[in-house]
Amino acid sequence: MSDQAKITLTGEVQSVKDAVIIGNFEKRELWLKETTGDYPQTYCIEFHQNNTSLLDKVNKGDHVEIGINLRGRHWTKDGREGVMNTLQGWRIKVTEKGGAGATAQQPAAPVAAPAAETSDDLPF
Repeated sequence: MSDQAKITLTGEVQSVKDAVIIGNFEKRELWLKETTGDYPQTYCIEFHQNNTSLLDKVNKGDHVEIGINLRGRHWTKDGREGVMNTLQGWRIKVTEKGGAGATAQQPAAPVAAPAAETSDDLPF
């Protein structure tokens, strides 16, 4: 699956320690805004492990085409069930550069990694 959109933010690389995954893994978020249609959407795509470096060459304002995989997992907690979905990027191609002097914008504060001793696998 692929999509085309305009970059609104590229985040910093985050190291996440997860009890489900043995050891650490890295992720980096990219916020995009669709530029076509009557109701443009803004959404987040995560790049994991070695793919985090793909975002080093893109800037806020660039129009990009991205290869993505839709990932999801089922969770159960306290008798409640749900599904969490993630858009995971694996390829990015700049189709149109943003304005002169466009630079990557960093998030105001890093997202806290879950504690290793926590058995709660919910994102909230």
